[in-house]
Amino acid sequence: MRIQYTLPGLQPPVTTQAKSAGPISPTFKNRMQQIAAGPPVSWKQILRLDRTPAGPGSVGPPPKPATLEVLDVASERLRWRNLLVRHGAGQAQSGIPGAPPKVQRMVAVLTRMQELEDALIARSLSETGG
Repeated sequence: MRIQYTLPGLQPPVTTQAKSAGPISPTFKNRMQQIAAGPPVSWKQILRLDRTPAGPGSVGPPPKPATLEVLDVASERLRWRNLLVRHGAGQAQSGIPGAPPKVQRMVAVLTRMQELEDALIARSLSETGG
């Protein structure tokens, strides 16, 4: 049974001398000299920190749904208000009955933000007279 001690993606490159050496494997000393003779690399390159990792963090955001139309600030405000009303936040100060505490806190925060936004808009309209 042969055990491979190196990761396939992180093996040192094989030089042309090692390829032309034939079926006999080089000695440990020769192999270490070939590895040491390679180009100097930084620690970031050795750990592959200079490359963008493949995963959810490097994938872009999903495309906007065709049904979602952002027209103006007023329509966005109405959409958020409808979301809160639809989830029952406008009916009681306690939030959504039976929901987990985290959901109730988030609905309470959104409701408070809605109240503050309404007060700000009312103040703005009263000052401008429009």
